[in-house]
Order: sequence, then C-alpha cells, then structure tokens
Amino acid sequence: MKNIIVILLLVNYLFNSIYCATFNRDTQLQLVNNIRAENGKAALTQNSCMNAAAQAQSEYQASISTMTHNSPLGGLFERMGAYGQNDGFAAAENVAYNYQSDQSVVTGWKNSPGHFANMIGNYTVMGMGMVEGANGPYWTQQFYKQGTCTPGTTPAPTTPPPTTTKPPTTTKPPTTTQPPTTNPSSSNGTTTDSDIFDSDNINSANVLSYSFVIIFIILSIILL
Repeated sequence: MKNIIVILLLVNYLFNSIYCATFNRDTQLQLVNNIRAENGKAALTQNSCMNAAAQAQSEYQASISTMTHNSPLGGLFERMGAYGQNDGFAAAENVAYNYQSDQSVVTGWKNSPGHFANMIGNYTVMGMGMVEGANGPYWTQQFYKQGTCTPGTTPAPTTPPPTTTKPPTTTKPPTTTQPPTTNPSSSNGTTTDSDIFDSDNINSANVLSYSFVIIFIILSIILL
C-alpha cells in the first residue's frame, strides 16, 4: 500500500512539473527588452489593451486546439482595435504552443528568424497572453507601433475556453514562416505592411519527458 502511495505521489509530481506552465507578463516583457537592448532597440512597454487582445488570441487558439493567427474578430488590426488599441502604424504577432515558461518560449522565438524579427522590430508597445489548453499551453505576443489604448467593452467570446488540461499525445512539426501581409491604412492615411509572420512555434523538447512519465507508470504497474 505504501508503495502505491509513493508511486502516485511521484506520478503527480512529474505531471505537475511537466504540464503546469508558468506565465508572468512582467518577466516576459523584461526578457524581450533584454533581447532588444542587445540589438540596439528601444525598450517596449505593455498596456491593458494589448494584453487583453493577446490573451484573447491565446484563448481562441486553446478553444480550437490549434495555433492560428486567424480569429472570428478579424485580422490583427481588427483584433487589437476590438480591445481598444487603435491609431497605430504597424503590428506583428507571434504565437507558440507547448512551451512551459516565459523563458523557454522567448528563447524559442529568439531562435526563429521570423519571431526574432518581430521581437526586435520597430514597435513601441506589446501585449502577451497564455492559456492552458486541453492539449498544452498556447502563447501569444502582439506588437504595435505607437497608437492609443482606450479600454472599452470586452468582446464576447466566440467559443468557450477548455475546462480541462490533458497531456499532449503528439507533437506537430513546426510550420514555415510566411511573408508579411498588408493591413488597413493607419490614421495618417498610408497603407503599411503589418509584418505579421505565421510564427507557429511548437516545442518538441517535452516529448522525452512525456515518454519518461509513460515508461515510469508502466514499470510501476509491473512492479506492483
């Protein structure tokens, strides 16, 4: 009986250490600004509008269990505008899946040219979001150049967020970076590229950890 209790406690610890992601916006902002400083770029700030828009995108991705830059709210400018961020000149977005901390996801983005370009781009403000989906954490970074934040009524969610967290069973291969798309004109009447990269960054490093847990459980059952 004692062996069973010990095994269950160990399994619980292993699952919690692997599947419980940690997220702190201040920490992530500092990590991004450190990278920007290394590359001669000015520090970014964060605001409630950008954070709300990024969080909403993470929630949407988690609700469909898929990384995406699409949303029922529209394109990136429309999504930011829905949460009160307007009158900017350029915007960008990074998304990622299955990373367990701000440090690991920022490192993953840093090691990818498209994501890295967004993090050191000529932006002034950023927003961050993370949601634990049914198959793992979904991360979002959004960047904006100038503009104003006027918090308003939060749009109603288009789909309900997941209620349970389960370990992923498979890992998708990373997708390639796509070229920028063109967005609506800014407040000065000019049209600008949004510098949106399909930055779908998936962490496959946890596969070995998942395999270890499965092997541990099987061996524990055999030895009982």
